[in-house]
Amino acid sequence: MADWQNETNLTPQMPGGDMVDLERTVADLRAENERLKARIQELEATRDPVNGPTRFAEWVDWLSEIYYLPGLREQVNKNSAIVAELTALHFAYQSTSDPKAPGNARAQWHDTLQRTVARLRIHEENRAQAEQLLPPKPFNDLRPI
Repeated sequence: MADWQNETNLTPQMPGGDMVDLERTVADLRAENERLKARIQELEATRDPVNGPTRFAEWVDWLSEIYYLPGLREQVNKNSAIVAELTALHFAYQSTSDPKAPGNARAQWHDTLQRTVARLRIHEENRAQAEQLLPPKPFNDLRPI
């Protein structure tokens, strides 16, 4: 028979500690586990169920490829109005993955996409016209007003 089988006191002992320390450690680990579960749920809520990207730049590339919007990334680099439109569209897209979102959230997002693409074209036309009328000044030529 092993020595541990002869023990009458089977209370677990931690090296350098006691049962209170063990209970505290277990409670801390459970709390950390719950915190990590909540963080995972938070991250999954912003992830597209079909593994769509969540980072804005990657999402713009994905959007351009999936919905055939060539040159979208270049427009983002030139036009702050397009950045604002796409930021709002990206946020709307992410919210469609929320478990609390209505069942038709994706369909509504596609309607929003169609309207947004129309506005993106207007923003790009406005920018192109503005460049023809007033070519942008180099940064070093800008003076405070």
